[in-house]
Amino acid sequence: MKSYPAIFNQVLGPVTPGPSSSSTGGPGRIGLLCRDLLGEEPAHVRFEFPSTSSMRNSYMGMNTDKALISGLLGKKPPQENFPQAREEAKKAGLEVEFVFLDIDIPGDVQGIRAIMKGKNGFETTLVTNSTGGGTCVIQEIDGCLTDIKGDHYELLLFTGPAFQEELERIAQAAKPMAKSLNAVNCLVGKKDVSIVELKTGEPWDEADIQKVKAIPGVKYIRVVNPVHPVVANINHKPPFETAEEMVAYGEAHNLNLFELAVAYESAMSGWGREGVLEHARFLWSVIKNSIEKGLSKESPLVGYIQTSATEMRDFVSTPQALDLGALNHAIYASQAVMEYSNSMGVIVCIPTGGSSGIVPGVLYGAGQAMGLDDEKMVEGLLAAGMIGAIMARETNFSGAWGCQAEVTSGCALATGGLIHLLGGTPQQCCDGASMSLQSLLGLVCDPIAGKVQVPCMARNVAAVATAMANANAVLGGFDVLVPFSEMITTMVRVGAEIRDLGHRCGTCMSPTGIRFAAESPEHQGE
Repeated sequence: MKSYPAIFNQVLGPVTPGPSSSSTGGPGRIGLLCRDLLGEEPAHVRFEFPSTSSMRNSYMGMNTDKALISGLLGKKPPQENFPQAREEAKKAGLEVEFVFLDIDIPGDVQGIRAIMKGKNGFETTLVTNSTGGGTCVIQEIDGCLTDIKGDHYELLLFTGPAFQEELERIAQAAKPMAKSLNAVNCLVGKKDVSIVELKTGEPWDEADIQKVKAIPGVKYIRVVNPVHPVVANINHKPPFETAEEMVAYGEAHNLNLFELAVAYESAMSGWGREGVLEHARFLWSVIKNSIEKGLSKESPLVGYIQTSATEMRDFVSTPQALDLGALNHAIYASQAVMEYSNSMGVIVCIPTGGSSGIVPGVLYGAGQAMGLDDEKMVEGLLAAGMIGAIMARETNFSGAWGCQAEVTSGCALATGGLIHLLGGTPQQCCDGASMSLQSLLGLVCDPIAGKVQVPCMARNVAAVATAMANANAVLGGFDVLVPFSEMITTMVRVGAEIRDLGHRCGTCMSPTGIRFAAESPEHQGE
């Protein structure tokens, strides 16, 4: 089954406690999937990481530990009592270990092996990966290769050692019970476990599950629930895939970028127009709350820098401040989201936690300056999401490919969304996104002491200013020359060249960066 990015899966989300989509949002989802695959209350889980993993220096600073534990406890994002995850685990009788070993775990971004034992004695070993932007995958179960991404309803039928023919017999017997069947995979294991995997677009009825259990050769089953808001369905296909196709579709149907986003996500989700708008309104409410809470200083920022969003807001109203109009509001709003994120507050990752202040800041700043209501903000948010969905065909927005995959992408989304609010055409929105990719191409990922603070916050502010400047430039006739689609491919290519470069020579390797990393009580590295 061919997969397509959904705006609410890959771009406007996850909705998660901060500060990182790949180090917090993705692991939270991994924990949920691990719980389903264990099939009972967990008693002991040992998470193993390669010693070369980027998580070595960040798994506590970015709350990966708390996210994994919360998922194991069955807490769905946004998790309640997230900061107290370790204490909650002790109350639940769950023992969790985190170790770094000289092992190789294949995967795109952050590989994790989970060795699990349930309270009823069942044991299983999973190989997982947080693949960027809040996405994840379970890529191995007890030596059997899998591809569970949490975007389907899944029923897994476990057998002992089996040949392909035996698995296909079981699959044929199970298929009639599946509703909205997307795919069937017969997975021959390397050890004592083989699996028939049935992916569906609708949940399984208990009566059908019991029928499947009774199929000869099935030892036990596992029901795995989706962790993304939009569930894949083989009958749901987008009306367009590329930037060029999107612009042509818009011209043919007289649709602006917001309407194109509604058409796209309606097709992907099957929710219809009002369902899409309802979820977008929910996301905007989370964004507004993160701005307000960030400005209120209710939650202490966890880290090594001082909060400044409130002071920045107050400063711009003084005679000393340079009058930057909408940008003045956008900057402090962006900083407020990032500060709230780093206090483990619930945010919308757009498209990641490390860039979560850019689109909110730009939309908020424009709204303040133009007197726009929440419905117009929802329009801008979905328009920005449409730009991201076009990008998500080629990139997973992971910082492993440089901060350009996060901040630069966020800048492109914000530029497109703002141009829409200013009355621009879909082509102009794409041109603005291309200009922003050109402007900030090549940023490395180099956070100090494994926290999403320095230089992340400064780059969110810079990206807000860049997005606003580029929006005006494009609407004023600036010729970007290079098409948006070509700049997406270029960013991906550059990301492959600069992967992990920032950890060797970026801001984190400055004398100040090294000192703060060494002094951090959460420091896990050398």
